[in-house]
Amino acid sequence: MTSNVGIGLSTAGSTFFPTASPAVPMAPSTPGAQDLAQRVNSVTGLTRAALRVLDRAALQQTLEELCAQLGGPSSAAVVGGDLHANGTARIPSLVAVWLIGQVSEAYAPGRKLVKLSQVQDVDVLRSIGGVANLLIRAIRRDME
Repeated sequence: MTSNVGIGLSTAGSTFFPTASPAVPMAPSTPGAQDLAQRVNSVTGLTRAALRVLDRAALQQTLEELCAQLGGPSSAAVVGGDLHANGTARIPSLVAVWLIGQVSEAYAPGRKLVKLSQVQDVDVLRSIGGVANLLIRAIRRDME
């Protein structure tokens, strides 16, 4: 028994896998676009010294700026999205984890300020205000 699969097709490439696009990287579609690390580094107040003196409102502002640097739905949610019961912007818990990581890295590289497994009320991870409170307490505890 013989198979006739592929008879009559050109040998230029596989029909299963599309031909590869050029290996030359394309420029970003938006002018002046930077990678996420550069955008995060541009946020003011992300140094150990600055974080030690920030109050809750200032830290919330810094967290909102970080969310804006993420782009996509998370930044739109902060700007004009739903409000949490505590009156601050509602965010996905995954974004909260990222925010905690960014602030932790700025405050004490290689160390986490907040141990997520020890957060009693996971609802605090669903708002900018809740994350700010967690971080403020962790920073104050570290300063003692």
